[in-house]
Formats: sequence, structure tokens, C-alpha cells
Amino acid sequence: MAPVRGEEGATVKSVGKGPCGLALHIAGAGPDFVIFHGGFGSWRHWIGNIEVLAERFRVLAFDLPGYGDSVGVPEA
Repeated sequence: MAPVRGEEGATVKSVGKGPCGLALHIAGAGPDFVIFHGGFGSWRHWIGNIEVLAERFRVLAFDLPGYGDSVGVPEA
């Protein structure tokens, strides 16, 4: 997965266990600032905000299950 535009130091981690792993995009340093996308989006909807926030915070941008870079929820 590519780093946040303009943030070469951004890292990407997969969090969670089993088939419902969540993609977590991390940029910046400082106090944690957690963001989730809405609707049918992904962390990419926050790119412009992440770049600004990462100047003062460690931004943790999650993709909800089944969206963006996260794994979908398995059918029961």
C-alpha cells in the first residue's frame, strides 16, 4: 500500500485478527488522532486532512471492514 501523498514516512499496518483485519494508515508523530471514513469511502477521503494533521499529531486512519484496504466481513 502506498504512503499518504506527500508523507514518505507514512506506514501501513493491518490490525485485528482472523478474517476481519482492518487496514490502518499511520502518518506523523505526536498525540494520537484517530479518524474513520464514512459511508462507502476509505481512508483516502482524508488525504488532505491527514497531511495537515500529521504536522502535529500521529494520525491513525482506519478503513472499516469491507472498505478501502481492509478485508471484508465473511458471510455467516
